[in-house]
Amino acid sequence: DPGASESASASAPASIRLTLDDQGATVVLTWTDPSSGSVPFVVSYGRADGPADKSERVSAGTTTLSVNELNPAQDYCFTVDPAAGVAPSPTVCTNRRAPSASPSR
Repeated sequence: DPGASESASASAPASIRLTLDDQGATVVLTWTDPSSGSVPFVVSYGRADGPADKSERVSAGTTTLSVNELNPAQDYCFTVDPAAGVAPSPTVCTNRRAPSASPSR
């Protein structure tokens, strides 16, 4: 019997869970690694109102990343994508309240 279907079904349930700690100018991302440290990851991010135009590659076994020099008044969205074999994480976004959005008039 073909072994391809066995390996495909074995890797199918793996998924990444991504959480973020919003610290203003820095966001600390933490994710699960269903590959048990065997694949590197690419963290993609950008402003919530635009494309994910920045990315950082992290080595296999790494499950945290601090993204610095962010604008505390802007929302950002992040996705973690493994090099192979696992679906990317769901997109997670900051939820900031811009001071200019409050009705002051």
